[in-house]
Amino acid sequence: MIHLLPHDRAKLLAIVASTAPYPAVRRAYEGEGKFEVLGGFSLIPPGTLPGYIVRVTSANGPVYLLGVVQDPYTHNWHSGVVDRVPWDRWDGDKVSGQGYSNYRGDNPAEYAVLKEKANAKGTS
Repeated sequence: MIHLLPHDRAKLLAIVASTAPYPAVRRAYEGEGKFEVLGGFSLIPPGTLPGYIVRVTSANGPVYLLGVVQDPYTHNWHSGVVDRVPWDRWDGDKVSGQGYSNYRGDNPAEYAVLKEKANAKGTS
């Protein structure tokens, strides 16, 4: 079992790489691609669990959106493909303190604007 600390980006990316449904994600983790942590969300579609969303760009160009959730019974972390980012459910603006946090993600100012836009539209 991997315990994820809210500020530990390396552990989050290791979970994504070790549980991803595509080999390209594992290769990206080994240095051939890019990861963007979009932050913590109160709901990861299509399910109802909170977690993180990570955008992975493989070396060959395909982009994957992966939701990372913790099983409430086993406490094991899992990742799976999500079809959209529910910006209205982004929780990065609820984190206090300074410095990096997986909950805020890699670009929190940009994500806060996307959340505002999603809330204004009434959709995610």
